[in-house]
Amino acid sequence: MSPPRILLALTAALALGACKKDEVPEQEELGTFTTDTGGLTEDIPVDVSPDAQSVFIGCEWNDQSGDVATVWEIKKPDSSYFYVNQEWHPDAASAGNKPMRVGNHEEYLPILMPVSPQATLSQGAWSMRVWVATGGKKREVSCTKVERTAEVPSTALIDVAFVFVGIDGINAGNAEGNDAVQGLITSMGNIWADAGLGVGDVSYSDFGGDVNRFAVIDNDSTEPYDLYKTVPDDVGRTITIFLVQEITSGDGAIIEGVAAGPPGAATIGGTAKSGMIVAADSLADDASRVAQVAAHEGAHFLGLFHTTEKDGRANDPLSDTPACSGSDDANGDGRLAPSECGDGSNLMFWAPPADSANSLSDDQGWVLRRNPAAR
Repeated sequence: MSPPRILLALTAALALGACKKDEVPEQEELGTFTTDTGGLTEDIPVDVSPDAQSVFIGCEWNDQSGDVATVWEIKKPDSSYFYVNQEWHPDAASAGNKPMRVGNHEEYLPILMPVSPQATLSQGAWSMRVWVATGGKKREVSCTKVERTAEVPSTALIDVAFVFVGIDGINAGNAEGNDAVQGLITSMGNIWADAGLGVGDVSYSDFGGDVNRFAVIDNDSTEPYDLYKTVPDDVGRTITIFLVQEITSGDGAIIEGVAAGPPGAATIGGTAKSGMIVAADSLADDASRVAQVAAHEGAHFLGLFHTTEKDGRANDPLSDTPACSGSDDANGDGRLAPSECGDGSNLMFWAPPADSANSLSDDQGWVLRRNPAAR
């Protein structure tokens, strides 16, 4: 049996949206906050302006040492819960599940609000607490906020920077005339078009770092994080796609793409969540499949979760995407197949089949267009 092909998390021409390209949201430092020995920070204040359409918050902590971080709770201005960690928070049962989701992350904690039309923002003084698996040690957690205040267009554009990392025969100098690369861009935009999203300006560059190290990415190492950190600080409203030769995994799975997040660090470069990686080994033979992978990973970066995770234990927080669970696993192999789930045709299913799973829902489009990186 051949190893499974999986997508990890981890254009039709569209009119320009309301945001001008040069209106990059400003970054605001929220401060540095100390955890207790149990790993919880004090309250982190987050002011949300009257015009806020979305808020991205990125947090880093000192002496990482492989620590994992997540959000413990988020409270609205009226002190009610916007989000509660469902695994560990003592109020999880009484607060109930919220239409919001935050993952567990190493090196950098990305948070996007909202990630569902059922959980919109309100003006005022919000607060959140972050939890870091510190092993009984205190940590200093520093957080940065990016707030989108520009009106969300019905059709939005995403500028894309392609970085070539040791791809045979393709580089920044010939990419614009390369049929496979241009087919990838066109197909990726066509997939996104259903969500009111299109590919905007496209740039090409050759990776200036250690090509021998990063041409083949070991997904079980820190290499993805280290590669994302090479995205320049002034990335602005651009998402960066590193095209590499291959992505490997210790379990033998063929990995076609990995993305920071979800979400990625919107408009913030130089972090462990500032980009995404797509394997280009099949680009010349199957540009449409590579485009599907790039569209999937790009949607992760912009805030979408898998509609269903492979074991059925988690779903996205959206109301208009079908939910599948582990009880639907007719094959009994612990990996839900598209044929077993109503969301198997969605682009964000954990392993969408090639060429036949490109649909995106209205709610998914709502999230994508609201990201601070969209214009």
